[in-house]
Amino acid sequence: MPPNDGLYLLEELAGFLDSTTDVPSVIKRLIEDIAKFCGSSMGAVYLYADDDDLERFVAVGLLPQFTREVEKAGHNRWAVEDLVRGGAPPLLHTVGEGPYPSPIHRLAAQNGIAEFMAMPLEYVNRPLGVLLVFCEKAGNYTEEQRRLLGALCSLGALGIAHCRLLETRRWERKAQDQFLDVLSHELRTPLTSILGFTQIIRKRLVGQRDADSRLKDQIDLLWAQAQRLHRLLDTFVDMSSLERGDFAIEHEPLDVTGLVNMAVGQSQAQSRSRHNIEIELPGRAVWVQGDPRRLEHALIHVISNAIRYSPPDRPIVVHCSEAKDNSVTISVTDRGPGIPVEVRREVLKRFYPSDTRKTGGMGMGLYFSRAIVEAHGGALTIDSTQGQGTTVTISLPVERVPAAI
Repeated sequence: MPPNDGLYLLEELAGFLDSTTDVPSVIKRLIEDIAKFCGSSMGAVYLYADDDDLERFVAVGLLPQFTREVEKAGHNRWAVEDLVRGGAPPLLHTVGEGPYPSPIHRLAAQNGIAEFMAMPLEYVNRPLGVLLVFCEKAGNYTEEQRRLLGALCSLGALGIAHCRLLETRRWERKAQDQFLDVLSHELRTPLTSILGFTQIIRKRLVGQRDADSRLKDQIDLLWAQAQRLHRLLDTFVDMSSLERGDFAIEHEPLDVTGLVNMAVGQSQAQSRSRHNIEIELPGRAVWVQGDPRRLEHALIHVISNAIRYSPPDRPIVVHCSEAKDNSVTISVTDRGPGIPVEVRREVLKRFYPSDTRKTGGMGMGLYFSRAIVEAHGGALTIDSTQGQGTTVTISLPVERVPAAI
């Protein structure tokens, strides 16, 4: 391969960008490829933040002292970007003798550089930084070679912007998880006290024949909502564990029919729903190996979604049956507005931005439910028709449990 084969370098750089998400690696590869195209081995890139501060500096092939001085010069963004103004890029700067028009010219002369090339790094017309290539001998570039250099810079800038977005997303995810961890920790202690004292009051009211029925209802509502908040905190903790990869399932034999009845009751209590929920269960116990608390939470999220979106005068059907593939399926069908095809996959993502102002919710119920089900070796699927309703189906592997259980 000829060392200045630009088309080959474009193809190689594109392949490299597909396999990395690290900004310094992208910059280093970009410098190496463009320097090689120019018959050099020395180059540097300045990346700037929106406030004009030098965000990142990467140098390749420069002596240590030269590297430090070039980096120092980059703290003046205006002076660096002035190197790419006044003509079509790339701009060639002959060093020559003083007086020097910029600190970079002076540094280049001090280090035996005959010429350096300056190229802007831009993404959708937004300047990201400047790339410099230092050459010991002056070069002469054809128009085609200039276009190839521009294409290499554009491709590199695209890769840098992409990696920056991924870095921002990773930081946002980490910040979200840290916030959820702190929130869960700070709320759990007072919530435990609320649950405990509410339970004491409920028990005392049950033993009083002349107790105010309205007070009983209000305490029951307080109890249901406190339990709902407790489950929400558990969900926060579990979601953080899922993101960190240390999510653990406690397996024990579990009757799915009992799980369904419990989840329906909890969902109705916490939502104060008047929906008619029809429960269709097999005539005998169906056993799975699973984590009762987490599977109950997953099913409550699904049923609560059905309650949230279904008209109060239309029934919600919760159906449980054994399938021929040695699995048990639990389906929850509502008669709500349905989910458009184009967002059907999106609703399974974390914090999906649905219209929570009208329906409530945080946009993480289905994401969490699917994660719990998949951790049990099962699957969660959605079948929906706009204007007719939605069916969410949970499938879990059946566990053959001895009759004594």
